[in-house]
Amino acid sequence: MICIKKIEWLDYETKEAEVVLTDGKFEFIVFSHPFEGSIELPLGALYAENIKKATKKEYFIQKTNNYYSYLINGKLINKASGLVKLGEFTIEIDNIDLIPDEVMNGEYISFEVVRLDM
Repeated sequence: MICIKKIEWLDYETKEAEVVLTDGKFEFIVFSHPFEGSIELPLGALYAENIKKATKKEYFIQKTNNYYSYLINGKLINKASGLVKLGEFTIEIDNIDLIPDEVMNGEYISFEVVRLDM
């Protein structure tokens, strides 16, 4: 079950927030504007790049050097719409044209994102 672990208001009046989400196994920071207090899926993978077929068939997320950015390894569940599964989360890649032609639904991919949005 996905839940909100922490909310950090960047601007309460405009409802701009950093939200820490977890499914019990994976945890990461997402940006939300406007944040209405509930979880909205799929999460948006902003500026996804370096998308490639994964060498390992497993879920993982790793923080990179930039504040909101992550390296993600997940299962491609709908190539046409760019939907990727990561644990209980669903993430939508913003530029599906970057998904390699040889990668099919059901296969694992790895990619980097500048930010995850909700």
